[in-house]
Amino acid sequence: MELKGKDTYRIVTSDVLSSSFLTSLISLYQPIMGHLSTILYLTLYSEGINQRNIENHNRLCDIMNINIMDLEVARKKLEEFHLLTTYYHSDNKFNYIYILHAPLSADSFFNNEILCSLLLKALNNRQFELTATKLLNDKVDLNGYDNISVKLANEQVQQKRIDELKINKVKPRYTFTMDETIDFDYDKFLRKVTNLIFPVECRTQENMGIIGKVATLNGISVDNMIIMVGNAISFDDDTFDVEGLKKMAVKYVNLKINAKNIYKSNPFAFLSYKQQGKEVTSVDRTLIEYLSYNMQFSNEVINTLIEFVLKTNENRLPYKYVEKIAGQWAREHITNREMAVAAINKISDNSKVKTKVLPTYVVNEKVDINSLDSDAKADYLKKREELIAKVSKELNDD
Repeated sequence: MELKGKDTYRIVTSDVLSSSFLTSLISLYQPIMGHLSTILYLTLYSEGINQRNIENHNRLCDIMNINIMDLEVARKKLEEFHLLTTYYHSDNKFNYIYILHAPLSADSFFNNEILCSLLLKALNNRQFELTATKLLNDKVDLNGYDNISVKLANEQVQQKRIDELKINKVKPRYTFTMDETIDFDYDKFLRKVTNLIFPVECRTQENMGIIGKVATLNGISVDNMIIMVGNAISFDDDTFDVEGLKKMAVKYVNLKINAKNIYKSNPFAFLSYKQQGKEVTSVDRTLIEYLSYNMQFSNEVINTLIEFVLKTNENRLPYKYVEKIAGQWAREHITNREMAVAAINKISDNSKVKTKVLPTYVVNEKVDINSLDSDAKADYLKKREELIAKVSKELNDD
């Protein structure tokens, strides 16, 4: 893939490049891969830990004062020595993703025959020995010595475990999987939100999922979601008010319809559009939230269901009826609009086959009511109406 100056990139790197790794990079890797690759590695590292916006390769060329062809050659050298892994996507906002890897330690480098032979070839024998002596001179011969170091006391071990728990608490605990029901720019959100607004302790897998779900359901932008998240944080105990976030969504809901595909609109915009721009009632909002949060339906599935029920129920959304269909769709694992339309067609076909008629013993019962007196006639007609109503209700419930 030919590298172009306008191609964008994102860098993934660790936060700290230790002095030992830096020494290994300069003294061991630089002689065998060249100074441009070394400078590129350091530049990518510096850019990666501070990257906030989408940037292109022209910036790297300007910083290093080289052309795009030299940059590509230097990059491939880093890949050859496993210091860099490169991913490419032609249609993504980031054409390239660069993942930096730490250099091998001096011990590991000198235990690698291929790397050692390349270093020896790049340096003469004297310089090779000098480099090895400098980097391996802290080795001590321990033959004949016993390890008499004092072990950690029980309370120290316990404290160590507590410290580990504290450390694990603040580590990021989320991964973004392919959830078809969520359409939210997590990359942009994490680049823009600060630890002061959204503490690391609150960035759990569950909370991140809720943020994406609320944003998708209500069509909320990244910027507005950052405001909402900040208002949902209790800084006294670093807790995240999930229900409060959901309630705030009413204020920030986006009622703009998706012109390219109306079914990809958020359900509140879709329903408002169906009712000529009128505001969605609290009852209908509760129903839509149930379909999204509880039944885990995508916006497309919810909108398809809403349209079907409105069309077949005189523009009403009966909660029980919607809930009944939703339960069936959940059992059938309906995940997209195509599957939802197929399920609706099946409902329509079944309704055509099953014609609801009263049993013949109700409509064709032969009784000469003219032969009855007025009281008996009124009692017969009342009981007959009750029976018809009862059977009709049973048929409708089916």
